[in-house]
Amino acid sequence: TSSYDKTCKILSLKTGAVLRVFRGHESWVSGAVYSVDWSSIYSTSSDGTCRIWNVASGECTKIVRPAFNALSFIVPVQNSFLIGGSSTLLINSKGTIEQTLEMPSESQLLHCALSGRGDFFFGITSAFELAVFDSCTGTRTWNQKISPSELICIAVHPISNVAVVASVEGKVYFFKTNAK
Repeated sequence: TSSYDKTCKILSLKTGAVLRVFRGHESWVSGAVYSVDWSSIYSTSSDGTCRIWNVASGECTKIVRPAFNALSFIVPVQNSFLIGGSSTLLINSKGTIEQTLEMPSESQLLHCALSGRGDFFFGITSAFELAVFDSCTGTRTWNQKISPSELICIAVHPISNVAVVASVEGKVYFFKTNAK
């Protein structure tokens, strides 16, 4: 889990008990995901860092400091991770920045989700758009203006390119994209 108490935690699915706590972020933790081999956890924080943690020891093995302030999400993409805030970057499992996404200067990604096949990722932008990006090149392939409300999350159907976007008011929006 990620948390406002500046930690990420591993919890027992059976009991909910805390199994391990990862400490070191200087502000709230906005996201946490496991590596493909389950040996590491990658966390992002509003302190502007992405940290890589060793699951067995609890030690932070690397701190990635992109050249922007806060990181609002992390999404696994094949053997890499998409991290975002005022810019969106693809980093590899060692924490090296592989590419920066193509974004208009007035917009940033607020939340992302990967397509079921892993070939595209879908994002909600601060310009109230649903945008689709090619996960290999990072280029935008499709976008659509959406209702300017407080959009909080996005999910993508595992087989089709249908995106589901939820808002603070409890509304759910469905979008069928033409991403191929």
